[in-house]
Amino acid sequence: MNSTSDSSERSIITEKVIKKIASYKYKRLKIDGFIESAVLIPIFVEGERILFIRRSMNVKDHKGQIAFPGGVISTNDLSPIETALRETKEEIGIDPENIEPINYIDDTITIAGYLIHPVVGIVKRNVKISPNHDEVDEFFLIPIKDILNAKVKEDPERLSWEFHINGITIWGATARILKNFIDICETS
Repeated sequence: MNSTSDSSERSIITEKVIKKIASYKYKRLKIDGFIESAVLIPIFVEGERILFIRRSMNVKDHKGQIAFPGGVISTNDLSPIETALRETKEEIGIDPENIEPINYIDDTITIAGYLIHPVVGIVKRNVKISPNHDEVDEFFLIPIKDILNAKVKEDPERLSWEFHINGITIWGATARILKNFIDICETS
């Protein structure tokens, strides 16, 4: 998962984030009885933003929650990366060839019994976002600088964190994934 995109299109912030994520030694969990899934943390070079979705009320689990695009690993998927790319296409219409996977970050689990493998990827310029409204109510593009400067509140009741960024509340597994992403980006 080496970064091969044209770095001239990237800003200093995006380059630093990509470099740190690409060299990160992620922690993989293996827990029996959990449903394995994967999500994509899509970094848009254009505007230096990360995409989040609000899950629709039509989905089975995590209705109305802020999340990253993703879903359950299918028996046809060769890897969690393939799952993350497939689900991103299904949920927000971005073709896999327009996403460059960079690396995994640490796995996390949910109280609903999911084991999530987060994948960080770079979205190429000039892609059209077309949410599948059966799965996604809306999407948000949040600047990386706002994410890195966000106030984080620890939520001991949920063994997690809570973020309030640009009027959006992020909690649960998505907050744990985001906290891991921020911690990686802030390491010296």
